[in-house]
Amino acid sequence: MIDTLRRLASIWGKEFSFTFAGTCYTFEKMADMYAKRLLAIFQEKNGKKPFLGNNLKLQEDPHFSSYYVFHEFFHAETGEGLGACHQTGWTALIANVLDEIYREGCRSGD
Repeated sequence: MIDTLRRLASIWGKEFSFTFAGTCYTFEKMADMYAKRLLAIFQEKNGKKPFLGNNLKLQEDPHFSSYYVFHEFFHAETGEGLGACHQTGWTALIANVLDEIYREGCRSGD
């Protein structure tokens, strides 16, 4: 979906926008919003990584705390990884999101 929104932005232009629930959106803005939400599942918040849930071994043990797993799906409110944790399907999209952020940072000098 993120890739499709970015393609639509390149086709319709970055100025094309529409309003939903009183907020103005562009395709680029929507793609960025989805990418940031996906990235947030893997980013540390309050000393914990949401995708690891309450698994103290993975959250706190120095041998496992940098171990990232791609779950089959995630809890909608907490971001905790659910289902199989050896997936390399759609969840591996995070690698593309990180690559985009890195490349954008390189272009902008960040």
